[in-house]
Amino acid sequence: MNRMLVALSAVCWPMLSVAAPPVTEPVDVNVTNPVLPVEVSNADPIPVTLVGPTARIPYSDDDVGECNAANCFFEYPTVPAGKRLVILHANGVARPGATTTVFDQAELVTSDTESATGARHTFAMTKIGRAGSSIGADTWGFDAPVLAFVTAGNAPRVTMFTSVGIPEGFMFSQVTLSGYLEDAPSP
Repeated sequence: MNRMLVALSAVCWPMLSVAAPPVTEPVDVNVTNPVLPVEVSNADPIPVTLVGPTARIPYSDDDVGECNAANCFFEYPTVPAGKRLVILHANGVARPGATTTVFDQAELVTSDTESATGARHTFAMTKIGRAGSSIGADTWGFDAPVLAFVTAGNAPRVTMFTSVGIPEGFMFSQVTLSGYLEDAPSP
C-alpha cells in the first residue's frame, strides 16, 4: 500500500506544480480602432410604388344645404373612376329661421340616387346653441366618426330631417365630410 502511495505521488506531484500559473500584476491595455472611410453608392435606383396609407389622398368637402319646408339636402362630387372614397368623419350644423323647428337626425347615404344601392348612416342631431338677441333660432348639430365607403361613379349625399318643418324660412345649414380617396380595390 505504501508503494502505491509513493507511485501516485510521483505521478501526480508534477501535474500539481504545472497546473498553477504564476501570479502577476494586471497590465493596462488600450485598444483603439482606426476610422475606416465608408462610401455607399447605388448606380441603379430601386423603383418604389406607393401602396397602402401612403397612396391615400386626403379628402374634405363642405356643402351648404338646400332646404325645403321640411328637410335640408347636401350633395358632394362624384368619386372619380379607379378610386374609392373612405369617409371617416361627418359633422354638420343647421340654424332654422324659427325656434319651433327641431332637427331630429341627419342621414349619410353612400350612393347618389335613390334607386342605387348604398349604405345608410344615421346621426342624431342635438341642440348645440340657444336662440338669443342676435340669433333668432336655436342651432342644431351633429359631429360623429363614421366608416363609410363610396365607390367610383357614386357621390355621397346627406339629408337633415326636421320634426315640424321649417315654417319661417331657413337661415343656414352646412355639412362637412372628411376622409381620403384611395385606389379602388380590385374585385
